[in-house]
Amino acid sequence: MAHEEFLGTEEGDTRRLLAERLVQDTGPEGPIVVYNATFEKGILEDLQEAFPQWEDQFQNYTHRLWDQGKIFQDGHHVHPSQKGSWSLKTVLPAFDPDLKYGDLDVQEGMEAVVQYSRMISPETSDSEPKEIEEDLLAYCERDTWAMVVIHRELSGLVGREPTAPIAQNHRRM
Repeated sequence: MAHEEFLGTEEGDTRRLLAERLVQDTGPEGPIVVYNATFEKGILEDLQEAFPQWEDQFQNYTHRLWDQGKIFQDGHHVHPSQKGSWSLKTVLPAFDPDLKYGDLDVQEGMEAVVQYSRMISPETSDSEPKEIEEDLLAYCERDTWAMVVIHRELSGLVGREPTAPIAQNHRRM
């Protein structure tokens, strides 16, 4: 398991840089754990269309997506603290009440989108983009760590080693 990060900070369309990093950082086998496979699949399909030279890799990644959020969305694990929601931010406290987003300057996905737009905007003062970049990377890293914590705790509940491979034939998309 590894947390890799990429945030396009250069001027113009940074999708090629993202695509190159994905191909560089993502191995050819094993599950790719995400929390919203529908969203991630859409991104991969867009990249596949824009960069047909990596079509095989992006198709491979799409088939390997494993959606951790489906466990909660489909009601396989429910905790009262979720209050009917299956979002990562409401599921996480059931597994680690001390791991929260309140200490971060960016605390949710839509806020990340807004801050990213500010970061790359030519109207943003010269001193702000680096700070926004650091805030966004901290938010993304927290999301990754949240999924690791949830995976570890769920694995313990079912008596399975957290490092055991995810059974590909049991995933739903």
